[in-house]
Amino acid sequence: MAESISAEALNYLTMGIQAEISAYVFYKIGASKIGDSKGKETMLHFAGEERKHFLTLERHYDQYVRSEKWVTYRDTMNHEELPLIDESMGEKHVKRIDQVQKASNMMEILQIALELEKEAYALYSEAAKATAASDVKDTFVYLTNFEMGHVRNVEGMIAAAGK
Repeated sequence: MAESISAEALNYLTMGIQAEISAYVFYKIGASKIGDSKGKETMLHFAGEERKHFLTLERHYDQYVRSEKWVTYRDTMNHEELPLIDESMGEKHVKRIDQVQKASNMMEILQIALELEKEAYALYSEAAKATAASDVKDTFVYLTNFEMGHVRNVEGMIAAAGK
């Protein structure tokens, strides 16, 4: 039987799930708008990583709650169609998807991606400090480090694109 988990930790899992779904959609849309093949490949790679992060967080959530809340998204994340990012996901996620859809060049997309990755890093860093359940804490620590890698990667892409 799983150890107990606090309401705060469940809230962080929920926020993480929403952030990962939104990031997945962001990177898929971003990839479709980038003409540069290396940039497109990187965006699709990031989308795949965000999908894996979603599945990890969703598994933890389900372990503690046994909820069907995210099944619609799990099913969608296993198909080519993108999940709908609407008000139920949160205003910042809706705003970010709107921004990437309106972006006119790779640099705009990369700047939004950098903001997205820095927010994910901050979320998981805060969540790791606030979570006592060891398995979930370990996941948040892993995701914190992973998101910092994304921050560095996007910063490198911005530097390269600026040349």
